[in-house]
Amino acid sequence: LFEERLQKDDLLPWGKDGKHLLVETSYFNPPMGLNNILLRIKAKGYYPVLAHPERYLYMDMAAYQRLKSLDVKFQLNLFSLTGLYGKDAQKKAKALCKARMYDYAGTDLHRREVLQSLLEKRATYVCI
Repeated sequence: LFEERLQKDDLLPWGKDGKHLLVETSYFNPPMGLNNILLRIKAKGYYPVLAHPERYLYMDMAAYQRLKSLDVKFQLNLFSLTGLYGKDAQKKAKALCKARMYDYAGTDLHRREVLQSLLEKRATYVCI
């Protein structure tokens, strides 16, 4: 389905130029041919943005560096810094921040209660 939509430019890109494409995969297993998928996205003139890379259990710093070498952008899920998605995601998020690998940040907010929990924690973390 994705391949068909990519061929037809039937996607929901964002950004000022309308060329950024949010990419999300399974948290547990990498999709077959992820690098090829990302390269096809780029060949169509889009900029792939990997959503919350810190939450992908199968990725490590070497995998992140390979993706960055392909000019893949990363979007941090701010809630990962609070530990909402577990200590592993929190640790990876902090490491990616420290390595200055994030290009964007978002919340992945689907429910008001999640925002309330963030406010209650009053967590602060700055990627500088």
